[in-house]
Amino acid sequence: LEFWIYSEAIFLFIVIIIFYYRGSYLSFYMTKIELKNFYILGEKKSRKVEKDFLARHPFVRKFSFNKIVSIREYREDGTLLCETPYNFGRINGEVKVYSIYGKLRRSSMYKEDELDGYSKHIAGNNLLLEQYFKRAKLHGITKEYDAVTGKLIKKINYKYNKIDGVMEIYDPERGTIIEKTLYKNGIKEGLSKFYYRTGQLKSETPYKNNIIYGTVKVYYKSGILLSETQYIDGIKDGLFKSYYQTGQLKSETSYKKGLLNGVEKIYYKSGVLFSETHYNNDKKHGTTKYFDPDGKLQYET
Repeated sequence: LEFWIYSEAIFLFIVIIIFYYRGSYLSFYMTKIELKNFYILGEKKSRKVEKDFLARHPFVRKFSFNKIVSIREYREDGTLLCETPYNFGRINGEVKVYSIYGKLRRSSMYKEDELDGYSKHIAGNNLLLEQYFKRAKLHGITKEYDAVTGKLIKKINYKYNKIDGVMEIYDPERGTIIEKTLYKNGIKEGLSKFYYRTGQLKSETPYKNNIIYGTVKVYYKSGILLSETQYIDGIKDGLFKSYYQTGQLKSETSYKKGLLNGVEKIYYKSGVLFSETHYNNDKKHGTTKYFDPDGKLQYET
């Protein structure tokens, strides 16, 4: 047995030398790094190989001048799983992954063993994901698509693996935008906007260093302002105001460091004061006054 193995090794070595000087490449299949699993299949042109043979030998390597130039990997049923190109011993070029039906599922560009360039993921006939990499880090616009409708559902700008710029999220059915948020170096910085499915603005939230800072505004579907709330360092601090759909002021409440402090006023749709309540550190302080539609005091509690 040992004599047979060594004889086969010598024969393989001679064939490699012959192909080396002819400028051709060798193509063979292997499952383990053992001599008995090496099979010479041909010269420059690839040959059709039976599926049952591929199932036993799932890897194909093409050698050029004793260097790997590509690797093909097969599933147990013999269908092609992926193709990986090499240059000087490193992954360089387009790596492709296939479905069991032979359709391309993923395509990614590599440079010196690292993701570098365009990458896409596919499901059926629909594109799922588009990404750009630079030195194995997300860099550029990433787009995600709905698997059913094929419509764009997310668009993000990356800079060396961190979100930098605008992140947009879309309705998978209508394709209308539902969120738009500004980022800088991976954190929220600026306005974050949400939208109704109709495309009408729903809310605006300002961020400073990833923390809500400023006035948060919420809108009715009609576009009329529904409420506005003052924030400092992520905590309610200042006036909260709500409005009727007519635009008329509905209520106003004062906050200090997240707690109710001051006077809370509620109004009729006509604009006439309905009630007035005083708060101190989130607790009622004093009496609450109630008024009739004409503005006359009705009672106190």
